[in-house]
Amino acid sequence: MVSWYQEVIKHSAAFGLPTVCKSMELLEPGFRTALVALLAHAKGAGHELRVLETYRSPTRQEALYKAGATQLKSVGVHSFGLAVDLGLFLGGKYVQAAAPYNFLVNLAAKYQMISGINWGHDNKKATFVDAGHLQRVPVFRQPDLFAERWYPPRTYDPRLDMLKHGVK
Repeated sequence: MVSWYQEVIKHSAAFGLPTVCKSMELLEPGFRTALVALLAHAKGAGHELRVLETYRSPTRQEALYKAGATQLKSVGVHSFGLAVDLGLFLGGKYVQAAAPYNFLVNLAAKYQMISGINWGHDNKKATFVDAGHLQRVPVFRQPDLFAERWYPPRTYDPRLDMLKHGVK
């Protein structure tokens, strides 16, 4: 079966670009639909969230790694159209502190996503917090995703997959 990554992203003009991409069109359709719903929910609750980055090329990923901005050197979940970085804005100003993003943990779970605050692990403090990051892949699936051995179906729920595989 051909994945969204193989069918669309690999053939996109953005595939090798070193620049920031904010295109929602490069997000896997199920993830995009869930993200649009999450953004509407957040807005209705009074949270101003803006998309800072969607797709990320391997070239950009490596540059961010060298700058110490990510722990993944050559490829990440962004590269597969399954992650987004959001910015929270209060009074029109971008919030950099992690704590104000805590509402995203429950909101991400509601919309079948993993939050970079706790990486899908309830009541567990993460060693690396990426407060505005959301993805549709649990950490335990990342090696298979990166090796192109696995890609989530459109209706995928990462938290249910974690439970099914005994990942707490």
